[in-house]
Formats: sequence, C-alpha cells, structure tokens
Amino acid sequence: MVTKLEAVRLPKAAEIVARTLRRKIVTHELQADDPLPPEDQLMAEMAVARTTVREALRILTPPARSAAPPATPILRRGRRPAGQRHRSQGHR
Repeated sequence: MVTKLEAVRLPKAAEIVARTLRRKIVTHELQADDPLPPEDQLMAEMAVARTTVREALRILTPPARSAAPPATPILRRGRRPAGQRHRSQGHR
C-alpha cells in the first residue's frame, strides 16, 4: 500500500515578517500610532531584503476602498443582435 503525502507549504519570508510586525503591534511592543522603524532597520533586525520588507508592509496594509461609483458599461458600435432596430428607425 502506497501512502500519499500532502504537499508542505512553507510561508514566504514576507509573511513571516508581516506576522512578526503584527504580533509586535498586538502585544504593544510597537504602538499602533507610532511609525514603524525605517526599512533599513527592519532589514537588519530581521535579516531580510528590502523587497521582503516592502511586501510585508503590503500584506499589513488594508486595501483602499474606492469612493468612486462603479464604472458605467461601455457602449460599443457594431452589429446588433437580430431583431433589434436602431433608435432612429422609430416604432411603426
């Protein structure tokens, strides 16, 4: 009998950095209103690259909510489905 093994997913470095920063905020090691340490300091403390720090910050940043109304559909010129008349033809 062959046993199937499940794939192991290791977290990305940015996910680990984001989790660490979130934990420091929740435990009040970092205050919620205080600015985070500079990128260079985070890079040195966590031994990661600048792109990893930036990705971690994107993970922690909530998506912006758009205040703009939804876009209206674009009307395209071209063939009309069978049975539809152009408005200028009027109703008979």
